[in-house]
Amino acid sequence: MKKKVSDKAPAKKAVPAVTKPAPTKKATPAKKVATKNAPAKKAVTAPAKKTAVKKKALAKKPVTKAGKTSLAEVHYHDIEKAAYYLAEQDGFQSDPLEYWLAAQRQLGDK
Repeated sequence: MKKKVSDKAPAKKAVPAVTKPAPTKKATPAKKVATKNAPAKKAVTAPAKKTAVKKKALAKKPVTKAGKTSLAEVHYHDIEKAAYYLAEQDGFQSDPLEYWLAAQRQLGDK
């Protein structure tokens, strides 16, 4: 027996292949289009008032001229050296104040 056209199975529909979705693009800011405009006019404003700022006076340090030292400075350094030498002889075993006082006694201080 001959098959009729209507007896044939319906033609299969083509199934599209499974594809990955296209990657989404990051939103980029739109580029500004340059247009020819008249240059912006500057607004005329009154100049700002300048307020007087009080400057803080710097503390003046006593200036010693090169080569001139006071007697007190010389005396202090003499005691300092003598105390160091006393401590060195003792092997730095005692309190530094004890060495300082002994040096003052040696130099005749009260």
